[in-house]
Amino acid sequence: MFDQTWRWAGVYRRTGTNIGVPAHQISEGVRNLCLNVCTQVEFAAYPWPEIAVRFHRDLVWIHPFENGNGRHARLAADLLLTYHGQPVLSWGQSRLVANDETRREYLAALREADQGDYSRLLRSHSLNLLLAKAGRWCNARKHLSNP
Repeated sequence: MFDQTWRWAGVYRRTGTNIGVPAHQISEGVRNLCLNVCTQVEFAAYPWPEIAVRFHRDLVWIHPFENGNGRHARLAADLLLTYHGQPVLSWGQSRLVANDETRREYLAALREADQGDYSRLLRSHSLNLLLAKAGRWCNARKHLSNP
């Protein structure tokens, strides 16, 4: 499983990229992001899916690693939700690695979020959250009616 892991996996990048903060600002950027998310959670600043999507987008924007930043940010957002007992996001039911329509839509939504408009990035996740809640309700009802 780990034979495909990059040697530098988990190590912040040390070079500049065409996106993200300068390499010397990565640690501070990640720290500030985590403090910001803690505040959003503490004060329920947004609904859970939006907290996760904003966290994801901001972590991608910092771009701490040479590669795998989107995968890392999606996993981190899902871990945040799981830790707080919330359903994870679907991320379009795709790994978002292949250059397909789902990935193109995801990248376009991220670019809009970079400009402050999170609606496109949130749209599919809100529907999937409702479906997850409906599924849990139906399962609970089924369990109660069949003791």
